[in-house]
Amino acid sequence: MITLYTFGPMFGLPDPSPFVMKALVLMKISGLPFKTEAGGSKALGKAPKGKLPFINDDGKIIADSSFIRFHLEEKHGLDFDKGLTAEQRGTGWAFEKMCENHLYFAGTDARWMNDDNFNKGPRQFFDGAPALLRAGDVIVFGQTVALVRGAPEAPARTLDVELPPWEREGVLRDMRPVVERVAAGTISVLVLGET
Repeated sequence: MITLYTFGPMFGLPDPSPFVMKALVLMKISGLPFKTEAGGSKALGKAPKGKLPFINDDGKIIADSSFIRFHLEEKHGLDFDKGLTAEQRGTGWAFEKMCENHLYFAGTDARWMNDDNFNKGPRQFFDGAPALLRAGDVIVFGQTVALVRGAPEAPARTLDVELPPWEREGVLRDMRPVVERVAAGTISVLVLGET
């Protein structure tokens, strides 16, 4: 049985990480038997890239949601793009990478740099950290460095609804073709709820 390593449920979601959510959806769509192991920072210590998600498939460790997809397709004979033309596959891949490489950072910025959002969400990631680390502004997990907000010297940039012009333009350019394709019915949107 495949084990998917995750942070675990938080904020009413199966996982706070969009990349873990992607891997979770891939596993569900695959129909393969799997279990999740929510380990949070403990799982990071086992992670080959120092980040989640990763899977253990019969002793083979695969990190990164895209590589998890490739592994599932190759080892288990799956085709997550079954029925799509070459053009549709290319468009799907371009949309996926655009969202992961552009929209992800706007979302991360809104989650981490907006004080209200940070206090409702990411601050909870550090609840289990020793008090000395929580009081400072940097925590190091292996190769991952996380800024702990709230220290007086920590810079804060408020996003609220407004994004900086360079991010707003990037998000609009990224989302325009997505919205057009959804409206035209050429792609569908998967909305995740509770598992």
